[in-house]
Amino acid sequence: MNRPEHSATFDSEATGGRWAVSVGGGMSVCPGRLGRYRVKTPEVYTDEQLRVVAHLYYREQLDQRRLGGLLNLSQAKVSRMLTIARQRGIVRFFVAECEPRDRDLERRIERKFDLESVAVVRTPDGMTPENKRQYVAYFSASFITSLISPQTKVVVAGGRSIGALIPRLPEDRHRGVTVLPALGVVDSVVAQVDAPELGRVLARRWGGRFMALDTPAIAPDRQTRDSVLRHSKARLVWRRLGQADAAIVAVGTPTNSVFANRYVVSDADHETLVGCGAIGEMCGRFFDRRGCECDSPWREQVISVELEHLKAFPQVIALVVGGDRSAALTAAIRGGLLKSLAIDVEGARALLEYEPVKKPRTVGRK
Repeated sequence: MNRPEHSATFDSEATGGRWAVSVGGGMSVCPGRLGRYRVKTPEVYTDEQLRVVAHLYYREQLDQRRLGGLLNLSQAKVSRMLTIARQRGIVRFFVAECEPRDRDLERRIERKFDLESVAVVRTPDGMTPENKRQYVAYFSASFITSLISPQTKVVVAGGRSIGALIPRLPEDRHRGVTVLPALGVVDSVVAQVDAPELGRVLARRWGGRFMALDTPAIAPDRQTRDSVLRHSKARLVWRRLGQADAAIVAVGTPTNSVFANRYVVSDADHETLVGCGAIGEMCGRFFDRRGCECDSPWREQVISVELEHLKAFPQVIALVVGGDRSAALTAAIRGGLLKSLAIDVEGARALLEYEPVKKPRTVGRK
């Protein structure tokens, strides 16, 4: 025997606000739950029913439990009806426009420093440094992606800011880029923010080929560095580093860089670098206020892309968060190391306000 079709409707006038259940063409009014009767697909809810539920929930601020008690509905049905109300356009959400970027600061930095492209990300107050890195990386990801063409060779640096960025770059398995790490592993423990690890992630996201530089970032001395680079695979990747089309880098300082944070730079190293005029760091190479690499023992030990190669790349994008790197950023830009920049508002304002300290002129005695 065929079972009668079960359905439910709601008619406030005909049933006094109670559920009316139709069974095989007949109708009965149920003051309580529907019991064994199964509610049909969403089509059983009329627009008027959905408007009532939506009004009580969104306008009257009744929670789903109280709303269900008022209309004799389960919370599951209330939730379902609210979903359908959104699907039918009965409920529409309006979110005030949010512009995450400061276009005025972008234009000012572009004009002052003659950069190709700049993104300045507004950040909410009260963020921790780590939250800010993640936030700026999120809103910079599309901007940075737009600056890198498919089928090109891309150099990727390491560090916390780049580590926040790479997983947020839009996934595109058809970009077909060749990814190279800007430098080797920073210390004996491979970290997720090391350039080789981030390079592998980017190659997967962009459907590309990864060329590993299986070396330490810093060798004990020049002889060891030269010996490492004589290895055929390392030599091949080293050559390709100098032929890249683009690079994604960070800018550090002698006291705030991945090398300083992981205690790779000793106090003695720091004193030597500062004595050589070091003001900034990029890809493990320290540079002075002209953007030129410092002539220090460190220079003979590092295994990374050379600053002169970065200057020759068609595109070099820096992701910088914080206002403590203005001197380093200014030197990098003036030295031709950067073509484009993604930065937070605090860092952007500090960069615009920064004025390099001029060395006093030495006047000889007559």
